[in-house]
Amino acid sequence: MMAVERQKRILLIRWMIYILLSLAWMAVILNFSSKTSDESSAQSNAVGMFVGEIVVPGFEEWPEAKQQEFADKWDFPIRKAAHMTEYMILGLLLAGAFAYTRTTKYKKITVLAFLTAVLYAISDEIHQYFVPGRACRLYDVGFDSAGALMGVLIGTAFIFWWNKKLMSGTKDI
Repeated sequence: MMAVERQKRILLIRWMIYILLSLAWMAVILNFSSKTSDESSAQSNAVGMFVGEIVVPGFEEWPEAKQQEFADKWDFPIRKAAHMTEYMILGLLLAGAFAYTRTTKYKKITVLAFLTAVLYAISDEIHQYFVPGRACRLYDVGFDSAGALMGVLIGTAFIFWWNKKLMSGTKDI
């Protein structure tokens, strides 16, 4: 009986950690979304310049206008990759949060985690509508949702694998 209580306590602690990490990550996303268009553009531009410095030989010797043109061309892919990455991380964390017991079905974990991430993405886009220079874009919810789905699927697959290892009694985990 003592082992069962200990296991329940461990699962509760794990669930609380995932919930706290999910909420903290939602706050990070909200912080990014709260930046004005000028602040957000400056961040994307800095990443575009960094990409240029890393992948383009002699980028530092280019005229400033040409460097800026390069960074501007990378703006859209950088922003969408950021959307997907933010929500992939959120999807991973939410999959962990919804998997706090072994009795939870994997389909249920996947659906609940994905729906939570999508609802947060929708609320985040609505929030951006009220931030100066920002907009509420349906296609951003699509990028967010795609990232969340990847994260949820990776997280659920890992949880399935981990629980299978635990159930088989394998000692090498």
